[in-house]
Amino acid sequence: MRRTSAPFQSVGPSAGSRRPSRAATRSSGRPGALGVLVAVLVTVALVPTPAHAYIDPASGSLVLQVAAAGVLAALLTMKRIWRTLKGLLPGRQRRDRHEPD
Repeated sequence: MRRTSAPFQSVGPSAGSRRPSRAATRSSGRPGALGVLVAVLVTVALVPTPAHAYIDPASGSLVLQVAAAGVLAALLTMKRIWRTLKGLLPGRQRRDRHEPD
């Protein structure tokens, strides 16, 4: 038995589709709903609002300490992960630090 149609039909411009693509229908230059939402959020984020607040030196110091601790923790975590991945690779065996060269 021979089939007359292919089990998988191609999709796209060569398939005889007469419907225009989505990109072709938006050629009017009007932004979509997502574009409007992004524009509104950017505008709201960039409009300055007065902040009647005070950060004392102790609070500022605490913020700097937390930021420094976060950076150091991230660096040490990456170092540990790198050494673990490096240890999984075949090749040169790791020497013990206490043995002389």
